[in-house]
Amino acid sequence: PFLLPHGLELEARKAHHSFRHKLGDFVSYLKIYRAYKRANNRMDFCDQYYLDYRGMEEIFNVKRQLGEICSDIGIPLIGGGDLSEYLVAVSKGLIQFVCKRTGKFQYSSLTAFGIKIHPGSVMYRQRPDFIVAGEVMKTSQMYARSVSPLTKDLLSRISPELYESFVGGKQVVKEKIRKERDYTSFIKLGNQKFEIQLDKKNRKIVDLDLVKVQQALSGVDTRSIRDFKGLRGKLLLDGYEILDGMNLNRVLAIVPKIQVSQVLEDWPRGTHFEYMRDSYHIMQFIPHLCAPAMKKKNGKKLGFLTLLTDGEGSYWFSAYRDFLQALEESVSSLETLIDEQISVLSKEQEEMLTRVYRRLMELLEK
Repeated sequence: PFLLPHGLELEARKAHHSFRHKLGDFVSYLKIYRAYKRANNRMDFCDQYYLDYRGMEEIFNVKRQLGEICSDIGIPLIGGGDLSEYLVAVSKGLIQFVCKRTGKFQYSSLTAFGIKIHPGSVMYRQRPDFIVAGEVMKTSQMYARSVSPLTKDLLSRISPELYESFVGGKQVVKEKIRKERDYTSFIKLGNQKFEIQLDKKNRKIVDLDLVKVQQALSGVDTRSIRDFKGLRGKLLLDGYEILDGMNLNRVLAIVPKIQVSQVLEDWPRGTHFEYMRDSYHIMQFIPHLCAPAMKKKNGKKLGFLTLLTDGEGSYWFSAYRDFLQALEESVSSLETLIDEQISVLSKEQEEMLTRVYRRLMELLEK
């Protein structure tokens, strides 16, 4: 039921975030429902918090109907209850989206691997060991949305079999036996050929002129491109190198997202800004987020300008090598910036922040 009216995304996000809870998105939804139920004028409540009135009414009516069904079959309905019981019930219904952390950023469910928490979730920076998600969306990455944390104790109550798979026993992973194709001298993307070379570590690497490869991939769903197993890539732009040595499949997934207007040479390396004091300096570089940026002055390797925060009002910029990581971190940091309790931004700055946030979200879900 969340609304994000064009041009009002900033205000809408801040309104939605006012219901955030340390136990994640599902408990936030419960807070919204309870506040809606208590509201004297529910339509005004929806207008104030950028919620779809019809959607909220449907949720309210479904809950009422489920209550009537329970009463008809003799199940007593009482108020209150522990939030852990609520999360267990949610997880039992969404057991295919219960996941365990398998790396610093990645999670796996019983059926899928390589899942990441969406940077728009309150759980993105916390990265708990176990989560339940409302959905897993697939773009160039698989993102878990509507996320709440779980504990080992909750896992055992959700499903003993799931607990054994995630915690107690060894998870058997079937490896796909696939013959690696021998790419001898080039690969072909669209009508373009790109040569394969050996780098200093004797690895096969494909040098890709950024402009040419973007033209070759124009209108092509990168998820349908052949799996170039065993190959690495490097993008070339005006004498600079980008994504040097990264897995070629990941490089090709990133290429359509890269927007080049200029290469940033001067940006505030190693400088920490305090929101209340330095918002002007922070906002100067917000429009350039995810643009190619020189990692070192006078260097030839480019990263992507990234906004980072400690969540305590301090912000700084970096140049991340991986575009997708730069995008995720910047979106999460913008969410924190939007949530700052006291707004010191001018109307023009807020409008610019809204445009940048919209652009990054479109790239994230592309």
